[in-house]
Amino acid sequence: MSLSGKLVLNYIIIILIVLGVLILFTGITLWLIIPSAGKGHVVSTFLGLKKHSWKDIHRYTALCLVKYLPLIHVALNYKWILHTTKRLFKK
Repeated sequence: MSLSGKLVLNYIIIILIVLGVLILFTGITLWLIIPSAGKGHVVSTFLGLKKHSWKDIHRYTALCLVKYLPLIHVALNYKWILHTTKRLFKK
């Protein structure tokens, strides 16, 4: 793999890590800081965002990971996929 290929791969990995940390942070925020109504908590906003905004961030970040992670996985392993597919259909 060339240097530019490694830089692109590192960039993609960093983006995925940031998205994962964002999902973790928003999940913990929804779970502990802004829990569901009826538990006696009065916090309705955190860092200037209401609960529905935190849910949206959490949901859409997770959807991005679910949507793009398999594509990235296939892109990183396309040589193996092609080689294995060719080998399977030769038999």
